[in-house]
Amino acid sequence: MSPLVWFNIFWSLGYVLFTAVTSTYLLLVPAVALRLVSRTLYSQATSAVFAMWWTSCLFITERMNGQHPLRI
Repeated sequence: MSPLVWFNIFWSLGYVLFTAVTSTYLLLVPAVALRLVSRTLYSQATSAVFAMWWTSCLFITERMNGQHPLRI
């Protein structure tokens, strides 16, 4: 494997780990207050945050490896 491929792999993993930590503290921790109000609202909020995070991880990983159809 070329050095560029290794860089893409480590950069993608770093992105996933960094965004997992920051999204947990910035988005999910405040959502805990919603649990006091409504379990349904809490469930919807955490599901939406996770879906957005996972989609962004997939997008960045695909862009870094040249597999995403949208070329900007």
